[in-house]
Amino acid sequence: MKIANVIALAIAVVKYTQQLEAGVVVNLALSPWVSVATKRDYEMKVRDYILRRAVPGARVRVIDGWEVAVAADCEVPKLTYDSPAARAQQRDVASALRHLHEWCQRDQAPGTLVDTAALKAPEVLMTVEATEVVVLVGSALYRNTHETTFNFTDGRYPSDGHLACTLTESPLGVAEKKNRLAGSAVHWITPSNDGYANDLHQHRIGRFWVLWVNEQGAQLESFSPDLDRTLTKTFTRSNHPYLQAVRDPLDQKVTFHAAQQRAVPQWILSRPPIMQTNQPTAQGNDQLTTNAVPISVQVEPPATSEADLRPSVRTESQSGPSDADSNPSTQQQAVGSIDAMANSQVIVQRPGQADLTKPGLGIAWGGKGVDLDLYVKARANSPEISFRRDRTPEGRLFKDERTGNVGAMFEYVELNEDFGPDSALYVNLYAGHGPINCQVVFWKAGEVRVGNLELKANRGNRGAGSRSNNDCWVKVDLSKLRPCIASLVASKPNT
Repeated sequence: MKIANVIALAIAVVKYTQQLEAGVVVNLALSPWVSVATKRDYEMKVRDYILRRAVPGARVRVIDGWEVAVAADCEVPKLTYDSPAARAQQRDVASALRHLHEWCQRDQAPGTLVDTAALKAPEVLMTVEATEVVVLVGSALYRNTHETTFNFTDGRYPSDGHLACTLTESPLGVAEKKNRLAGSAVHWITPSNDGYANDLHQHRIGRFWVLWVNEQGAQLESFSPDLDRTLTKTFTRSNHPYLQAVRDPLDQKVTFHAAQQRAVPQWILSRPPIMQTNQPTAQGNDQLTTNAVPISVQVEPPATSEADLRPSVRTESQSGPSDADSNPSTQQQAVGSIDAMANSQVIVQRPGQADLTKPGLGIAWGGKGVDLDLYVKARANSPEISFRRDRTPEGRLFKDERTGNVGAMFEYVELNEDFGPDSALYVNLYAGHGPINCQVVFWKAGEVRVGNLELKANRGNRGAGSRSNNDCWVKVDLSKLRPCIASLVASKPNT
């Protein structure tokens, strides 16, 4: 092909692309929970974007990312002689820049959200139409001032089960928003990494937002602190998401997990030495002879001190019930008395270890794929603590285990004050096959009391059904627990 033809083709493609881009709407959602100095930086970059980078004919809308109100709005003019000065003289552009300046001059209101860069991302995206571009500038740590149990703080992140919810079940639900943003591109500018508990916490939150955006038919193309670079991508579609992610079919429980520091997996520690080989020579069909020399590979094992047993709603190392409902024979080997399970497992804690200053209740059980849940009401009129609501003013749930946890950590609820005489404590067989025994341990002011419970149900009921006359539910009677003089089968989280 001749050079002239190539140039002509390139010009035609550019013109066609600009025609598509000319009608695009770019929504810039800025968090107001930042300092005035940060807002001035936003103003400078957005002003430059409108006057220099935005394609003529495109609409630029600046949104207060917490109040979900339009702060500035204009259409980039199509001028015969286009320049930043010429654009700035247009009435709509000048008005939008003035409103943007006024918004950026406002200081933060006092409160718990100061300097958090909080955004109401779900509400912002509800104001956006299909095929539009969204740039979220603020923290990816979702905060809900009315329902704090949904906050992403303290190393917490939501399970994939939230994605299947309606808005009446979870503010993160997208069941009613399927494909409403089809063809849209979403970019997320995260100003800092200060709020993340660790790198794993950041990764898991990024993964959740990728899935959350995908469920609405859009694509999260950026998840980065670089506002300048991201703004250059708003008029091009990369078709490459920030992260490849699919929903986990074993993570459909509507709860929150906790991202703990990653440790060297046991399967790596148990691998044989790596063999250094010379060039192999073939003999016969597939047989090779090598001159192998073992190489010593030293890997420091993960610490097992109490300091490393951090609180967790659900740890990363655990997996949910993979074949619990289809293959009960794989679990019957572990069903039996707690004493038998303790004899076959490593005892990781003895009474008297860890912090025993606050009252708490823990459960541990055996059985791959068996999921028990602890439900605690400190008093009759108190909200119930469980995986459905893992923290209340009365206390919090540290771990929601999805499989047998003998040799690991208890599923554990700690209270800020003592249990009342009218407290209600239950254990439920959520998933997997029974009957199953569990160890119940109660801590209070240095005293440790223990007992065994048996759930006689043949199959879990996912927390449904009446709690009376139902073999999936067992009530815990603290008065029947006895002083503990032997080893426990699991470890109390370090509080």
